Amino acid sequence: MFHLRYFLYLLLLTTTTLVAQESINIHSHNDYNQNLPFWKAYHCRLNSIEVDVFFKNNVLYVTHDEADIEEAKTLETMYLKPLSKVVLTHMDNEQNIQLLIDLKSEAYTTLSAIVKTLKNYPELTNNPQLSFVISGFRPTIKDYNNYPEYILFDYQRLETIPAESINKVSLISLSFSKFSSWDGLKPIPKKDLKKIESIVKKAHALNKPFRFWGAPDTPLAWKTFHDLGIDFINTDHPLECSQYFKKLTHTSNDINIAFISDIHFQDLYGSFSDTNYKGIFNDKTKKFTLLRTMDAQLHSTRIFNENYFALFAALNDVVEKDIKYVALPGDYTDDGQALHLRGLKEILQTYSNTYGIQFFITTGNHDPVGPLAQESGKSDFLGTHGQAQGIYSHSNINIAKNKDFPNIISKDLRKLGYKGIFNHLEPFGFFPQENYLYWATPFSNYTPESYTYQKGLANAPLEKRMYDILPKYTIPDASYVVEPLPNLWLLAIDGNVYLPKDTINSKPSNPKNYNSASIGYNNVIEHKTHLINWVKTISNQAKKLGKTLIAFSHYPMIDFNDDASYALKNFFEGNKWQLERVPNEKVAQLFSEAGIKVHVAGHMHINDTGFRTFENGKSLVNIQTPSIAAYIPAYKILKIKPNNTIEVNTIPIKKVPNFNSLFPLYEKEYEYLKTHKKPLWNHDILKTNSYYNFTIFHLKELVRMRFLKDDWIPEFKDFMLNITGEELLLLPYLSSNIDFKTLIEQKGFYTNEWEMAKAKAESDLKEVGLSLTDFKHWNGFDMIFDFYRVRNADVLAIEDIGQHQVEIYKWLFKNYNTKIDRAKIDMNKKKLLEFYNIFSMFLNGAPANNFIIDKTNTLKNID
Repeated sequence: MFHLRYFLYLLLLTTTTLVAQESINIHSHNDYNQNLPFWKAYHCRLNSIEVDVFFKNNVLYVTHDEADIEEAKTLETMYLKPLSKVVLTHMDNEQNIQLLIDLKSEAYTTLSAIVKTLKNYPELTNNPQLSFVISGFRPTIKDYNNYPEYILFDYQRLETIPAESINKVSLISLSFSKFSSWDGLKPIPKKDLKKIESIVKKAHALNKPFRFWGAPDTPLAWKTFHDLGIDFINTDHPLECSQYFKKLTHTSNDINIAFISDIHFQDLYGSFSDTNYKGIFNDKTKKFTLLRTMDAQLHSTRIFNENYFALFAALNDVVEKDIKYVALPGDYTDDGQALHLRGLKEILQTYSNTYGIQFFITTGNHDPVGPLAQESGKSDFLGTHGQAQGIYSHSNINIAKNKDFPNIISKDLRKLGYKGIFNHLEPFGFFPQENYLYWATPFSNYTPESYTYQKGLANAPLEKRMYDILPKYTIPDASYVVEPLPNLWLLAIDGNVYLPKDTINSKPSNPKNYNSASIGYNNVIEHKTHLINWVKTISNQAKKLGKTLIAFSHYPMIDFNDDASYALKNFFEGNKWQLERVPNEKVAQLFSEAGIKVHVAGHMHINDTGFRTFENGKSLVNIQTPSIAAYIPAYKILKIKPNNTIEVNTIPIKKVPNFNSLFPLYEKEYEYLKTHKKPLWNHDILKTNSYYNFTIFHLKELVRMRFLKDDWIPEFKDFMLNITGEELLLLPYLSSNIDFKTLIEQKGFYTNEWEMAKAKAESDLKEVGLSLTDFKHWNGFDMIFDFYRVRNADVLAIEDIGQHQVEIYKWLFKNYNTKIDRAKIDMNKKKLLEFYNIFSMFLNGAPANNFIIDKTNTLKNID
């Protein structure tokens, strides 16, 4: 993986710095007693955290009493290591933090042990935003200066601080009960108020921040103490206290989540663990490279190779925008092989360690391909001479043999099932992490209120996340919900349903005995009903606890064809165009009833938004995230605002460094194909000057070489490929009874009729500011290609097509609908009418680029 690491670090951007201190300081009293010590206080942006420490047997235990010592609870594991992670990875929004260490054992030996331990954490002791304040048993004040400058002290008197020690005092703390018995439930008595005001004034006269301990812990008390100028508000309820002040001061920040879908990552620079084969050497980069042929990717709906570089471009853009949360809605690899999973894990871990980005993954139909691992491989890797090279996981696979170029065998090409995916990617949402505030699965047995990291870990193993799809067929469900920061719940739904092919002659242990999961939610609502029930439970909990719930999965929940699916089925005369993947209307209704309002999906490699409102008043928005491995390469950002609105922005990936670094290898492939007289692809793709243009070319070739061949009715396809834009314009103006095809092929015999049609058309065009010239520079194939561009990218394609050309199309569609004589319609006229109507629907869908989802789940375009 040397090349991968080297390349990755070249791409990484400069690190970020800590943000300014919050204006209201909150102290998490006895923080170690929280169900999630440190992390709850940190995510709530508290500025002071208290931990009791007892030194015994050379270990600094976190405890109030020696009798309550637990081996796993130490100062390092519970506080120093998490703090180190925050500082080193720039996780979340870092704030000034005061760690108040309350010594419960003898002062000098305990403090010496603390100093010795902190020497192992220079990233903490040298950080100006961190301070270590010693409370409880302390050395005598004259000895304060004997300790490093990063060790400060809690002063618990109102007497003048000795001049020689004043710089070592960080805080003044006093017991509230010594001055008042106020319980914080009703306004503080005037007599007590004056007394407290006097105490605060004396403390501030010493020029140090002030805190009460043992004080009332209610919203009224918090506000009263803040109004009195008390510097640190003491609380045992960090989440509630921080939320109270955010509402009071209107300081809540937007939460940004990036969704990068359908990466289809293949590790170009990965290494096999069991063979010395390295791929083909690239003289341009001086690296061995494991890539697929250009011919293979021009016949696929996804790019196999250049998307490697697009992933870095997308992640670097996320870093530049300072986004800390990234969700991957499935198909992050191209079949879940160990070779690619290792590479992806290294990349995600590096961005996580360097920038504190937290990744949350859900399953796609390409990862895992099935519930169990299975032998696999590809016949179309690029070989050392430019030929197609087979690489397979086992020699017994039924594959074609080539004596000149024997197949490479490596177990790293096995399609790993759930177990393999979990083994490689469990840190990215599949398993709980210490910093999560909540994490659960459909099978876990705790509530948000009783959750602890240890409980989450106990419920995370795959064997505890199984369900019966049929009797004796028990398979995994990788769904989970996670709270990465206060009040945001990300619901990662595993929409994979692997139905057995043969329940009579085959066994559940046979990995080949399972159908693909690509159909998605149509199978979920029939065979995974436990998931819908769990989603309802999670939605109800989120509503009760005031959490913002964002669901994401690989599969769409709403028609992704701008409600043109029925028309498409008629047009293509069958279930082509991946129409079997269109979700049944019942899907959106069931999940809306279960409480889902916003769902982000991938799978289709398109930019789209689906919207449904039901009779019960509930609604569902389905946001389709484009693939970075297809046109248009882009990702989505959901900006969750404090007023409960969500802003959705689509970010195209246009600049991708090194996207063309593989072109010399494709030149070898092209020469090999030409020499051996094999079918050639369009060499001009190697002249593209950006990854963005590369994806446009890829789609164009895909339309030409695959879609037109596989999907279109041959007669109408030939008609469209042989017609000009001008001819399409004039068709509805022709009055002849001669059939459509004859008029086109023999228009020279009908010169009079064509000239009359031109005159009529010209008159109509003039009224809308168009002319015949606008129809002379394009043809039927151009329109078909634009049709696919709009279908893939929605409004984002308009920039590439041109707004003027789009207006030409819109007028043409409307005019044809108005003027066509339906009484004399033949097959081609009928198909053209269907085609125009579908194209119009694509151009008039719901907002899909930049838009707002308001509190009522209504969409508002902000382009």
